[in-house]
Amino acid sequence: MNESNEKIINDTSKKKGDGKFLRGVLITLTCGAIAGGTFAGSFYLYNTKLKTFIEQQEDSGLQTATSTSSKKTLIKNNDVSGVVKNTMPSIVAITNTSEKKVSSFFSSEDRYQTQKSVGSGIIVKEDGDKLYIVTNNHVIDGSTKLTVKFCDNETAEASIRGNVAKNDLAVITVKLSSLPKRTKNKIKVATFGKSSEIKVGESAIAIGNALGYGQSVTTGIISAVDREVTTSDTNNTQKYTNKLIQTDAAINPGNSGGALLNAKGELIGINSAKYSSSAVEGMGFAIPIDTAATLINDMIKNGTRDNSYKDSEPSYKRRYRSYDDDNGYGNPGDDDSDDEFDGSDDGNDYDGSEYGY
Repeated sequence: MNESNEKIINDTSKKKGDGKFLRGVLITLTCGAIAGGTFAGSFYLYNTKLKTFIEQQEDSGLQTATSTSSKKTLIKNNDVSGVVKNTMPSIVAITNTSEKKVSSFFSSEDRYQTQKSVGSGIIVKEDGDKLYIVTNNHVIDGSTKLTVKFCDNETAEASIRGNVAKNDLAVITVKLSSLPKRTKNKIKVATFGKSSEIKVGESAIAIGNALGYGQSVTTGIISAVDREVTTSDTNNTQKYTNKLIQTDAAINPGNSGGALLNAKGELIGINSAKYSSSAVEGMGFAIPIDTAATLINDMIKNGTRDNSYKDSEPSYKRRYRSYDDDNGYGNPGDDDSDDEFDGSDDGNDYDGSEYGY
């Protein structure tokens, strides 16, 4: 059984209170692993802290990938069917086929095992024979083959146009000539909103390929904006402080790269991760579209490729550390490269002793 990708973030916001603060909680990358084309759900229960990371930096710029004309459908009486109907043709499901090196006890030769994972994407531009789709870098990472499924269930192979690992963003392309006319007539380019204009408490809609079952919709509110977190790459060589959108709209494995929408159906964020802990509920995170826009446009225009991209080995890996009741995560005197805490209470008042997903 394959496992879903996961990562840890450290919330840098501070809060006062009594009791012991544990540093960091489990966050699940919302890209799910599948076996034989079917999602294989994974359950984790351990007294460890799993640590890989969200990689994103703040950026902004002119949105040339924005569709300027779109039917505006507002949410009324919590009915989002109109918004969903108008937006669903912009959302795709992505299957990543990759080869994983497997060590053999009986042979010194390298062996490779085919594995699949699922995610989501958003159509952001049509240009000539190319259809441009934005997703998360961790959705396409390590791929030997990418397959995109559209709103009418038509599938096509995709290629990577660009990726920026530290921002967890990637753009892939599909040849429009490879699609039948009925699919071309149904799909549409997403309309960009402005994440700088969203307010805490306003409605939010998340659409994505949850659990690899196909597109699904969840609703909630914007729980926080500019949620500042400190992250690092998987090699622990660089650290980033990023601002993400927090929502309580359910975000599940397979939702990575999917859309976070406002009440008008405008794209305000790219779903990326969620907290996963027995003590935490309803904490999903999305990359603000204002941050992503310049990078998306650069990848479309220049085909920017991140040097950290590796064709055969996924960059997100799991790292475990033991939990000690007296000292928290890690043991006294450990010189563990995974340790990033400065010894101060960081406000994450969760027991964290058992993580289940």
